[in-house]
Amino acid sequence: MSDTPATTKHLRILLACARPMAGRTLKVDVRLRSVHNGPAAEALDSLLRNRLKLTILERTAKGDRIHFHLSAPLPDAAYLASEIRKSAGVLDVSFTEDCGPIDVLRPGEERQSVINGLHALDRSVAVDILDHVKPQDLREHLDAAPGYDVLYLVCHGDASGNLLLEDGRGWARFVGARELAEIVGGRVKILILGACHGERGLAGLIAAPETQRPPVIIYSQGEYPIPSRAVHLFTEGFFRRLAEGNATTDAFRRGVECVRYDDDIGEVRCPDGMLDAGPSPYKRLRMNETLPASFPAIARGRVDLRDLQPPIPPHRKTTRTDDLLLGRQIEIARLMGELLPPRSGLREEKNRLIHLHGEGGIGKTRLAQAVCNALEDYLYFPAGIYEMECEDIPDARQLTVSLLKTLGLVEAEKI
Repeated sequence: MSDTPATTKHLRILLACARPMAGRTLKVDVRLRSVHNGPAAEALDSLLRNRLKLTILERTAKGDRIHFHLSAPLPDAAYLASEIRKSAGVLDVSFTEDCGPIDVLRPGEERQSVINGLHALDRSVAVDILDHVKPQDLREHLDAAPGYDVLYLVCHGDASGNLLLEDGRGWARFVGARELAEIVGGRVKILILGACHGERGLAGLIAAPETQRPPVIIYSQGEYPIPSRAVHLFTEGFFRRLAEGNATTDAFRRGVECVRYDDDIGEVRCPDGMLDAGPSPYKRLRMNETLPASFPAIARGRVDLRDLQPPIPPHRKTTRTDDLLLGRQIEIARLMGELLPPRSGLREEKNRLIHLHGEGGIGKTRLAQAVCNALEDYLYFPAGIYEMECEDIPDARQLTVSLLKTLGLVEAEKI
């Protein structure tokens, strides 16, 4: 342990968490009337990036054909194809692969495990929590509040090295490692990537200019998330050593040891019920260190957590809906997409009324309540979300009265 005298300085951590509902990647082949580097290709790029607001993960061209690897939040493939065909010079478009919806609800568990681990510290640590993080949010907070020592980014990662942040509506926004390096821009000493396929993201970060690359990057290998208990143990062990004045090498070693020698999770392979055999969690934690980082020992004190998001608006519920709902994530995402304003290029205009129908007991009410919960969590409707029971309403007038009462007009019956 370091003998450095404790100071009154805080260890400053930005904990950023992205929890988009769902996303999809599409591979598209486009055939042009002319070669791929002419005006038609430029117009097509502009259409995809600027009007359709899609993220181009990869673009390859040969002759009169261009192959795009795109990301979009649950797009209507037929509608996208029709819009691309309208672009000048496009002869044909085909989707060679639809990678399917990506369920991305898990990061909330890791976020809470990080917070639990930090709560166990007895040092003066300041933690700013940024939920539902978009790339622009991350850039703005790092610019507006310079001096963060650590950026802990909790999100999903894919096998191509992309991180799934958000686009402002709760859908997935695919961000490449180089774009992340531009956002971070050397503003922090330590970057912790709480994402699957961390080794793929690391490869992109290493390729970025040295001025944009954090000196210390901690990540996990493999396609599965690190179990919640392991995240808690590593977070507590790593940050305790760091706050005591030890260098990152020693702090990382201590965090890994806390996981390895835990009675419940230490040498267990694939905890959390995962099916495929794989290494124990402590073997998947890795650190890339181009320049060791250390801080003066932090004085004993309290952990100060500050939520950077506005408070959640009121949600007038008629029934508690905290019970676990399994197997309906894609239905929830599609209903959210129908209720929210249309995003240019993704769908056509929507109806303002959506009717769920089916046999009694099939789960219509439960699904509707889950959608309301999700919309509330993502702060989409600042005035709140109101639920109203209509089963015992006899006529249209009473429906109007009940609606007005639900909205807070207590003397609605006098109207």
